[in-house]
Amino acid sequence: MANEKKTSRKKFRVAVSGSTVDGREISPVHLREAAENFNPDVYAARVNVEHYLSPCPSSEFSAMGDVTALST
Repeated sequence: MANEKKTSRKKFRVAVSGSTVDGREISPVHLREAAENFNPDVYAARVNVEHYLSPCPSSEFSAMGDVTALST
């Protein structure tokens, strides 16, 4: 039992369709296609607090988890 890892799942919004702050456009089609085609075995996506990652595992800037699925 020492190697058991407590996991929790939580849904949160990462994108909406429309204009981005840097002028790009996210279409509803792109979001649907991403949800349909996402495969964590092909592209491992991490959840981070900020774009900056600390080299220290105990830092508050360490990865918060992994993306396991997308939905619309």
